Amino acid sequence: MLWKGLLILIVLTLLGLLAMLIYKAHLSKQGQAAGLVDHRLTQCPSTPNCVCSEYWADNGHFIEPIVLHGASTLVMPHLKQAIEAMGGVVIKQDSDYLAATFTSDLFGFVDDVELRFDEVSGLVQMRSASRQGYSDMGVNRKRMERLKQQLNTL
Repeated sequence: MLWKGLLILIVLTLLGLLAMLIYKAHLSKQGQAAGLVDHRLTQCPSTPNCVCSEYWADNGHFIEPIVLHGASTLVMPHLKQAIEAMGGVVIKQDSDYLAATFTSDLFGFVDDVELRFDEVSGLVQMRSASRQGYSDMGVNRKRMERLKQQLNTL
């Protein structure tokens, strides 16, 4: 009889966890990219589910920017093509800024990717962040490293 009670407790706990994940995924669909602050990408929050190349002193979140020389009229379409080839959806694109979303297969969590091209330095500053949750298990960093590789193949 004790094992039946334990089994019911485990099943209820798992159902609660599943319901919470579905709810958090739903919430992530309602957010948006952080955007620019003083012509720079927004700094990552304290949670470990974000990477950003704009703030080199933020060791836990820092990732090297992408070096791409050329006019923004050539670079920005190249960045858009790379994002779309990776499965991202471009939400906004200006002459030097691009915002895109990536949606996870399981539960449909939405992450934001933002790229800012500085034509003078030839650097693409990048930010990838989860809209919900605490840890992303390195997904955002891996995505940005994959973007660097994708740009080399185009």
